[in-house]
Amino acid sequence: MESLGFVNEDQLSPDCYFCSNRHKSVLKCVSMDTLEKINSTKEFRVFRKGETVIHSGDKADGFYFIKSGCVRIFRNSPSGKEQTFSIRRSGEWVGFRDLLAGSTFSQNAEALEPVEACYIQKGVLEDLMKEDPKLQLEILKQMALEWKELEDQTVALGTKQVHSKLAELLISFQTASGNEPEIELNLTREIMASMVGTTTETLVRALSDFKNRDWIEIHKNRIRFLNLEALRGISNLETTTHH
Repeated sequence: MESLGFVNEDQLSPDCYFCSNRHKSVLKCVSMDTLEKINSTKEFRVFRKGETVIHSGDKADGFYFIKSGCVRIFRNSPSGKEQTFSIRRSGEWVGFRDLLAGSTFSQNAEALEPVEACYIQKGVLEDLMKEDPKLQLEILKQMALEWKELEDQTVALGTKQVHSKLAELLISFQTASGNEPEIELNLTREIMASMVGTTTETLVRALSDFKNRDWIEIHKNRIRFLNLEALRGISNLETTTHH
């Protein structure tokens, strides 16, 4: 089985209280007692690019908060084809749903770039959920948001054309990157195609079309947005889209 990360011996485990990601995660309103328990029991792990963070079928005995880096969530079909469901970034969790739903992980998670993550064990989480009502509420809110995003994604895959779905995907990446005019995508064209629900060849043609229309510029793994309004127009997203 692939490595599941290693404890970083050269860097002390980060303090949850001072973590910039705390205020954009479910920990943003927990009590100081809860924060201290997580701080004292978590494991700080580091993953190299391409390394497995979670392997489908493994025992779900904990989950990760991503401190830095980018993680791809995917499954393998019986034929061996990969289907990518989402990309998780700093401040987001990985493996949480499977932790609550059953005893094993049903999805794979792969580091798309060097990743730092804090691992929280199932027993610790269960105790904290009993003790801190605010944590319970934030977890329910986050799960509800993820259910809605999954529902929206399912509708989009079934009703939108490739160009529309690709535009929406690119905008979601740009939004998640802080609305920067230029972003780096550590995704292969194959992974992007699986997220859009099309073939690699069709995705490449759609990207080329966006480039020829002067909506984007592409240089290796970097994409510069030249006309966001045009992309929003064909994606049917509102101007204040939240990803």
